[in-house]
Amino acid sequence: MTGRTLPARDGLTICFAHPAYRMGERFARRQTGLRHFVVRTPAELEARIGEADVLVVSRLWHDELIRSAPRLAFIQSISAGTDQYGRDALREA
Repeated sequence: MTGRTLPARDGLTICFAHPAYRMGERFARRQTGLRHFVVRTPAELEARIGEADVLVVSRLWHDELIRSAPRLAFIQSISAGTDQYGRDALREA
């Protein structure tokens, strides 16, 4: 998603989205001061995607989330493939 820019550090929010990985806990230990939250289910991601500027995700993404993600500027896929990401849909957003 190149059309959106990341906010300043004090306004940035990262969403860690995976059913099992404990990325949020590990990130918190780094004491970066960056806001972040963790979701573990598709329903949780759908409910909170609008809060995220950065999404670190595997297995929970579907392109319908784009409509609910006005702030999202960067997606970091932590999976082996990227077939689930509709590049045309992301470009349009």
